[in-house]
Amino acid sequence: MTFTKEQMEVLSQYESYFNTAVNANYSRHPGRLALQTVYDIYTGVTGDTRRFDDNCQHCILALLKDCGRLYYQDKELLEKPVKSEDIPVKKVRAKVKTKKG
Repeated sequence: MTFTKEQMEVLSQYESYFNTAVNANYSRHPGRLALQTVYDIYTGVTGDTRRFDDNCQHCILALLKDCGRLYYQDKELLEKPVKSEDIPVKKVRAKVKTKKG
């Protein structure tokens, strides 16, 4: 998982923008506050130091595509049911003291 549960809830508001950016290579302008929110979450999680201008269509599309890809990966992981076979089990050898005599 890349994003926390709280970050996923915030980013879910912009899912339609991620959808068009990732799947259609096109982006609508979601607004400056939305872009700043997405940028802050994305750069905080990934450590990406890209420069960003909310008036640059290329910058907007690149941010929405990159963040959208990670968002959809995390969303898929959250929706996937967890089977008991998928959970790694670490085998540990028990140390048992026995009394002699």
